[in-house]
Amino acid sequence: MDVGNGKTISVSPPLNVGIYTSAASASFGQVEDAVIQKEAKAAGINVTVFDSQFNSALQLKQLQSAIQTKKYNVLGVLPVDGQVICKALSEDAPNAGLLVVDFDQPLCGRFTEEGQNLWQPGTLDYISGYDTKATLRQWIDATAAANKGDHSVAVVEGVASDGLSTNTNLLVKEAEQKYPGFKVVTTVNTDYSTEQGYQKTQALLQAYPDVSVIICTQSNLTQGAARAVEQAGKTKSMFVADYGGDKDVVDLMSKGEVQLTGPTYPASEGKVVVQTLQDVLAGKQVPRFVPVPFKVITSANVDSYKPEY
Repeated sequence: MDVGNGKTISVSPPLNVGIYTSAASASFGQVEDAVIQKEAKAAGINVTVFDSQFNSALQLKQLQSAIQTKKYNVLGVLPVDGQVICKALSEDAPNAGLLVVDFDQPLCGRFTEEGQNLWQPGTLDYISGYDTKATLRQWIDATAAANKGDHSVAVVEGVASDGLSTNTNLLVKEAEQKYPGFKVVTTVNTDYSTEQGYQKTQALLQAYPDVSVIICTQSNLTQGAARAVEQAGKTKSMFVADYGGDKDVVDLMSKGEVQLTGPTYPASEGKVVVQTLQDVLAGKQVPRFVPVPFKVITSANVDSYKPEY
């Protein structure tokens, strides 16, 4: 397999794959990990999942151990922080003869890139169903377009250093230029939990009573934010935009508590990860960037939308 930088890696069956996920306990991670294990078993590929618990230092330690022991000949990684593990995956792993499949978040600060530039040389490819500027731009533009006129906007996002937060911050600035009156007045960071989504939305509603649009970058955050909005008696006057599109968010959309979502696709993404491994076994060179189809969901098409988690 050609991994760029003039380097090739030979992988022979059986494939022993270490999957290093950011948080196996999160609903998104549970679905993706289960699909990867099921599809891999059917394909005769051995998979072991490691949970990094949203801890970038722990994930780096796990990967360093895998590279040193060479227990696995393929590393499939959903990064906690793509910069922290950049050298380990783009240099150390290929130098050790290990093939790296990166999914869900780009490596080495590439989250601000687009298309094939999301791929980091030294790895096989980058797979994503949602974490790209193209999908985020589509979602944020749809949110801004649905709120023409003057609107004070609050952004409730996850860890400040990750690609999703960084790109969201860049793209809401783009939206402010394209849609006069659409103005972000506050951005709050969280640990992606529902409880922090709730608590921090409560606080921002008190500090910024004129906020009429809330953008949430993950469905757990949306659930917490919607509860805070409901308790503040502002459900009818607030536009809540979700990124994630899980089952609970679909329920909130049916109740009129969330107006729009940009879905994420853990099952589809997991299947693509395993298909990539099957292509490796078949000796096929896979594309550097493998996007999973994306479509913004509103009240107009929510009835035909089937959430994957």
